[in-house]
Amino acid sequence: MTRITDLILASKNGPKVKDGTRWQIVPNPIDPPDMGKELEQRERQAKVDIAYVENRVLEPSEVRGSRFGGAKYSFDTTINPALSGMIEA
Repeated sequence: MTRITDLILASKNGPKVKDGTRWQIVPNPIDPPDMGKELEQRERQAKVDIAYVENRVLEPSEVRGSRFGGAKYSFDTTINPALSGMIEA
Protein backbone atom coordinates (compact mmCIF):
# COMPACT_ATOMS: atom_id res chain seq x y z
CA MET A 1 0.00 0.00 0.00
CA THR A 2 2.86 2.37 0.80
CA ARG A 3 4.57 1.78 -2.54
CA ILE A 4 1.33 2.30 -4.49
CA THR A 5 0.65 5.53 -2.58
CA ASP A 6 4.20 6.74 -3.29
CA LEU A 7 3.65 6.12 -7.00
CA ILE A 8 0.32 7.95 -6.99
CA LEU A 9 1.84 10.94 -5.19
CA ALA A 10 4.77 11.00 -7.61
CA SER A 11 2.58 10.90 -10.72
CA LYS A 12 2.11 14.04 -12.81
CA ASN A 13 -1.64 14.31 -12.15
CA GLY A 14 -1.56 12.83 -8.65
CA PRO A 15 -2.37 14.70 -5.45
CA LYS A 16 0.35 17.00 -4.20
CA VAL A 17 1.91 16.82 -0.74
CA LYS A 18 3.80 19.73 0.77
CA ASP A 19 7.56 19.25 0.84
CA GLY A 20 8.70 17.77 4.11
CA THR A 21 5.23 16.49 4.98
CA ARG A 22 5.31 12.97 6.33
CA TRP A 23 2.44 10.61 5.78
CA GLN A 24 1.70 7.09 6.85
CA ILE A 25 -0.92 4.41 6.37
CA VAL A 26 -2.58 3.45 9.64
CA PRO A 27 -4.89 0.44 9.30
CA ASN A 28 -7.96 0.19 11.45
CA PRO A 29 -7.64 -2.42 14.20
CA ILE A 30 -9.19 -5.78 13.42
CA ASP A 31 -10.72 -6.01 16.86
CA PRO A 32 -12.49 -3.01 18.35
CA PRO A 33 -10.59 -1.53 21.29
CA ASP A 34 -11.52 -2.90 24.69
CA MET A 35 -12.39 0.19 26.73
CA GLY A 36 -12.09 -1.67 30.02
CA LYS A 37 -8.57 -2.80 29.20
CA GLU A 38 -7.58 0.68 28.05
CA LEU A 39 -8.94 2.25 31.23
CA GLU A 40 -6.94 -0.24 33.33
CA GLN A 41 -3.77 0.63 31.39
CA ARG A 42 -4.40 4.35 31.86
CA GLU A 43 -5.00 3.85 35.57
CA ARG A 44 -1.69 1.99 35.93
CA GLN A 45 0.08 4.73 33.95
CA ALA A 46 -1.51 7.41 36.16
CA LYS A 47 -0.13 5.69 39.28
CA VAL A 48 3.35 5.59 37.73
CA ASP A 49 3.06 9.25 36.71
CA ILE A 50 2.00 10.24 40.24
CA ALA A 51 5.04 8.45 41.70
CA TYR A 52 7.34 10.19 39.21
CA VAL A 53 5.89 13.63 39.96
CA GLU A 54 5.92 13.10 43.73
CA ASN A 55 9.58 12.00 43.57
CA ARG A 56 10.46 14.93 41.28
CA VAL A 57 11.51 12.69 38.41
CA LEU A 58 8.99 14.42 36.12
CA GLU A 59 7.19 17.75 36.20
CA PRO A 60 3.37 17.75 35.94
CA SER A 61 3.60 19.69 32.66
CA GLU A 62 5.75 16.91 31.17
CA VAL A 63 3.18 14.29 32.14
CA ARG A 64 0.29 16.39 30.82
CA GLY A 65 2.06 17.11 27.54
CA SER A 66 3.13 13.50 27.09
CA ARG A 67 -0.27 11.96 27.77
CA PHE A 68 -2.62 14.55 26.28
CA GLY A 69 -0.46 16.78 24.06
CA GLY A 70 -1.07 14.89 20.82
CA ALA A 71 -4.07 13.90 18.76
CA LYS A 72 -4.74 10.95 21.08
CA TYR A 73 -3.69 9.64 24.50
CA SER A 74 -0.08 8.43 24.59
CA PHE A 75 1.79 6.17 26.99
CA ASP A 76 5.12 7.55 25.74
CA THR A 77 6.76 10.11 28.01
CA THR A 78 8.64 13.07 26.58
CA ILE A 79 11.07 14.83 28.88
CA ASN A 80 11.59 18.58 28.50
CA PRO A 81 15.36 19.18 28.72
CA ALA A 82 14.86 22.78 29.89
CA LEU A 83 12.80 21.58 32.85
CA SER A 84 15.31 18.83 33.61
CA GLY A 85 18.08 21.41 34.01
CA MET A 86 15.94 23.45 36.39
CA ILE A 87 15.11 20.39 38.48
CA GLU A 88 18.78 19.39 38.82
CA ALA A 89 19.77 22.92 39.83
